[in-house]
Amino acid sequence: MWSITAAAWTISNLDSQWFYFFFTIWARVLHYLDVIRLIVVITAKTVGMFTDRKTDYAISDGYSLDAGDVTLVSMK
Repeated sequence: MWSITAAAWTISNLDSQWFYFFFTIWARVLHYLDVIRLIVVITAKTVGMFTDRKTDYAISDGYSLDAGDVTLVSMK
């Protein structure tokens, strides 16, 4: 979305008031969207951090694909 803004900034040399108005409104909307996205991500990460549970995960070494050896790794 910011690439559209960069292109609009480049075209803004046309000396037209409606384009200046569009550019400023567009940049304002994108800034608000960035702030909303930042708040949503911070909120989701914070909630995820507090609701995370310790779990045993099954992993394999990745080298012996035919053997199917699985090891339980404890997160304690």
